[in-house]
Amino acid sequence: MKSDETQFPVVELINVATFPRITRDGYYSMVITDAHWEHPKTNRPQLQIKFEVKEGPSKGARLHRRFYMTEKSLRSLSYLCAAVGIFGKLSDPHLLIGKELVALVNLKNGIRKGSPFPEPNQFVPLNSNTGGNREQG
Repeated sequence: MKSDETQFPVVELINVATFPRITRDGYYSMVITDAHWEHPKTNRPQLQIKFEVKEGPSKGARLHRRFYMTEKSLRSLSYLCAAVGIFGKLSDPHLLIGKELVALVNLKNGIRKGSPFPEPNQFVPLNSNTGGNREQG
């Protein structure tokens, strides 16, 4: 080894097969872990919100949803905000972080590169009745 080369430590990787996953459609109790504005190459600002499942066999599974500034997306974002008690205007997306809610996760709506991925769609308050379809631990 040359003296000017930096030696990096060996990193033990995590078995990704053990990561919690969502494998079926249903209602999941979640917490919002991040919310921020992004300005991608398309110049269409979008709000990215990240979620984590709080309970059940999928506890710890992480999801995200992008809200573009279209009428359809704004309607869905309005439901999400109402589910966590924010009405009228969202002045700062960071106000969403730590809020808990129930989201209907639909695998078939989220198709990326030909493979389904879970995407939260409908949002309701944490204490709402979801018809007994919420994932239980």
